[in-house]
Amino acid sequence: MRRAIAIELRELSIAADPIRPEDDSAQVSLYIRVERIDGRLMVALWDRGEFVGRRRISDSTHSTILARRVGLAVGELGSRLNYNRAREARLLAKQEAFLKETAQEEARLRQWRALRLRAGLTSQFLPRGAWNLGPVIGLIWTDRAPLSLSMDLSWSAGGLPDLAEASLGETVPQWSQFEFSLGADYLHRASPRTTFSVGPLIGVSTVNVGGAAFVDGISGQKDTWSARAGLRFGSARSWGDTFEVRIDLTGGAVLRPVPVSLAEKEFRIGGGFVGLSISALLRPLLSPQSSVVSLD
Repeated sequence: MRRAIAIELRELSIAADPIRPEDDSAQVSLYIRVERIDGRLMVALWDRGEFVGRRRISDSTHSTILARRVGLAVGELGSRLNYNRAREARLLAKQEAFLKETAQEEARLRQWRALRLRAGLTSQFLPRGAWNLGPVIGLIWTDRAPLSLSMDLSWSAGGLPDLAEASLGETVPQWSQFEFSLGADYLHRASPRTTFSVGPLIGVSTVNVGGAAFVDGISGQKDTWSARAGLRFGSARSWGDTFEVRIDLTGGAVLRPVPVSLAEKEFRIGGGFVGLSISALLRPLLSPQSSVVSLD
């Protein structure tokens, strides 16, 4: 029996226990017990207290054949132990990969929901004959994702081509706008790096006209106010963990048109509008959060 068992185990390499991180195959120590129960031999196998299994063998045969049967039974139990440990190792590897992927996704979500600082350029075009262009800065909150809230301050300047004929030298009269706007967007993550958004936008602004033009039908008045509302469609692409480029297309209506007079001609900054902006979004680099995971 000893020789038969040695022959079977010689061809078998028992893997280390994957549940014991410090374990290796050199520490495997098998305990084999052969005993007679109810007229038959019972072969059982352990590895350092871990029960593997048992096999019942009929002993009504020649001793050489009986020893061979015992050796085969031990080899089968050893193969079962090896198979079980290989399966446990695969399951642990899958669990570790899943936990790693989950942790990475949670980190990406925390980064995605972090407060963003926005800086860029914005422009506005009114089909009735006005345009402007200028810088914009703002803050974007996405901690309630997929809902995003934004607050922007912008200053832009442009021209009023429709009043060019009424100005001296037929130059295009200039106007400028300082605006405070609020927006709420619904975010859709098309991929870990690409996000699309859509939502309403409302803004209130002060308007200033240059040259000999005046507003609100009051001679000499250069300043007034206006308001607008519309929808904003955006697309953002992340570059690294802290930098993001965003393009927004807006459209809507001017809620408070501004009448602009020059000489005998009058023009109203109002009606519909379309806008285009491109900006860079900066996010703080969040430190990773550790978590304790128990695998039973």
